[in-house]
Amino acid sequence: MKIMLVALFLTTALVRADFASDQYTDHPDVLLRIVSAAEQNARLKSNETESTVFYLRKAEYVGPLNAPFGTVYVAQLFYVRSAPQGSKLPARGHTFVAFLDDKFKIRVYWEIDGPDEPLSVAGGNLMKGKEVVFDYAHLPKSGKVTFDGKVQGVPQWDK
Repeated sequence: MKIMLVALFLTTALVRADFASDQYTDHPDVLLRIVSAAEQNARLKSNETESTVFYLRKAEYVGPLNAPFGTVYVAQLFYVRSAPQGSKLPARGHTFVAFLDDKFKIRVYWEIDGPDEPLSVAGGNLMKGKEVVFDYAHLPKSGKVTFDGKVQGVPQWDK
C-alpha cells in the first residue's frame, strides 16, 4: 500500500486522462485505479519468496481505446527489479504496456524494452508516435502485431 501511494504521488504529473473537450471523464481517479490494478496483478507485483523485488516507479495513463467488446484502458508501467540481496548486480528496469478492462483489471500486458516514441490512443487506434500499432476496426487476421521488435497479441477478451 505504501509503495502504491508513493508511486501515485510521483506519477501524478504524468496523467493524461480520458477527458473530452468539456473536461468531463467517467473515471477521474483513473491513475489510482491503474496503480491499484498493477499492485493486484500477480505477475507484475513483487514475490516475497524471491530474493529480488519489483518496485513500481512510474505509471502513465495513455488513454481509452474503443474496442468492439468495450473500453480498453491503456497504461504504461515502469518497474525496477532489485538485484538479489547481497549481490553486486545492478537493479534492472522493466517497462510494460498494460491493457485494462472496464473494471480496471489488467487483462493483457506487453513487456517492452522502453518506448522510443510516446504512446497515445485515437478512437480504436493504439499509436506509437504517428504510427498506428493496431486499429480495432481493422485487426490483422492473425490477431498479432509487431511492437518493439516483438510479436504481441492484440488485446481481446469477452465482455
